[in-house]
Amino acid sequence: MPIIAAAAIGAVGSIVAGNEAASATSNAANAAAGATRQAATQGRQDVMGATQSAAQAINAAVPQQTTALQGGAQAARTDLTGATNAAIGTQQAGLSKIQGQLSPYTSLGASAVDQYRNLLGIGNQGAGGVEKALAATPGYQFTKNEALQGVTNQGSAAFGGGGLSGNTLEALQNRAAGLADTTYQNAVGNAAGAVGTGLSAAGQLAGYTSGEASNVSNLQSGLGTNLANTDTGTAQALSNVYGQQGGSLANLYSQEGSNLANIATGQGSNLANIYTNQGNNMAGIYTNTIGGVTGAIGQGINASVMNNTLQGLLSQGGGYGGLKG
Repeated sequence: MPIIAAAAIGAVGSIVAGNEAASATSNAANAAAGATRQAATQGRQDVMGATQSAAQAINAAVPQQTTALQGGAQAARTDLTGATNAAIGTQQAGLSKIQGQLSPYTSLGASAVDQYRNLLGIGNQGAGGVEKALAATPGYQFTKNEALQGVTNQGSAAFGGGGLSGNTLEALQNRAAGLADTTYQNAVGNAAGAVGTGLSAAGQLAGYTSGEASNVSNLQSGLGTNLANTDTGTAQALSNVYGQQGGSLANLYSQEGSNLANIATGQGSNLANIYTNQGNNMAGIYTNTIGGVTGAIGQGINASVMNNTLQGLLSQGGGYGGLKG
């Protein structure tokens, strides 16, 4: 009986040791699993927190960028408009100066037009206005009177202060006709020269005016093009800002998803390894426990058999001495 009791004690000891080992293995696995879950939870919180902070930074930068772009565009529009208006002002000031310089000549030509038309007989009075226009020529009456008076004096002297002879009268007529013809040609030439001067000045002024109008038109057209380009460039830049914002947020959240998926996958893999190792360890513990119990029982049985055998031999041989034969 003592041998059987010893075997039983050994078997119980193996079971107790196995249970303690199994409990320790289970506790260690649970602790490792808890740590894994806690680390995964903390990792998820860190990833989501970092993602939220990054998203806020991206979104906060957009208003600053758009404000800067719009402010720059407005400054550019102001500068372009101011420069164009200054250039237009310079063009207009130059034209005004030219007009002032040419004004006396255009006025001269304009004032000579009526006299020129009357001398040519195409004025309001027709052919009847020629003589009046000629008579109105500066110095004509004085020159005529002096010439006729000279002929008269010569005739009077020739006849001793008497009446004028037929030759004298004919001389007076010829003198008056020649003077009228000469004066007329000179008057027409002078009027034509004045009108030509006016026309030339007017032509030059028209050219300058046309050039100034063309320059102003080009400046305004250029301004429109520059403003349109500025607005288009600003719109494109703003579009790029919003596009970059969307792309950055998409990449950010995509990376967040990947990180969270990796954390979840890593957690699952770690938990699987923990529980797999726990199962393997528990199986080993139970196998060892069974082996220990079986070994203790086997040793007890063997010891009991041997003891019984010896007892039988001793009883048959009269003690240990009977074994000697």
